[in-house]
Amino acid sequence: GLKIGIFISLFEESVLTKLVQALDRQDSVSSILIRPHPAHPIMIKFASQKVRISENRTPLLSDAEACDLVIGGSSSFHLSVLKYGVPTVYWNELDYIDHDYYGFVAGQIVYEIDDPAAMPFQDIYKFYNSLNWVKAFSKFDASYQRKQNDLNADIKDAILKLSA
Repeated sequence: GLKIGIFISLFEESVLTKLVQALDRQDSVSSILIRPHPAHPIMIKFASQKVRISENRTPLLSDAEACDLVIGGSSSFHLSVLKYGVPTVYWNELDYIDHDYYGFVAGQIVYEIDDPAAMPFQDIYKFYNSLNWVKAFSKFDASYQRKQNDLNADIKDAILKLSA
């Protein structure tokens, strides 16, 4: 089954509970990893055996690698997790930050969902496997899919121009 992550910062407990319950009811979901922001610990106890809460000491990459898909609100984590190769989806109700605060949905690098109980897994797959996504993501991360040697050469050239 699918391993779903929920990476959160500013959230309402009732909304998080609703999301976990919606995911728990889906047969295709085998596990749910909740990663709270270090400044906002989770005090909720979940009855489902599918749910695990990440420890604050766990690196973002470790939690991302444990997931097939991550759900989040308006947070910069989307960039890092996407670069690690894990698709993310944005759910506006998950936090109380302005809709698409960072512009990831508008920039077409994060798929937005309306209802986690009806997760459109096939549409999410198509979204992230399109050439348009790669092009859009490279606007947010200029190093995406570039070789390290090429990046190093560009940095060297820029430093030489600045010091000339």
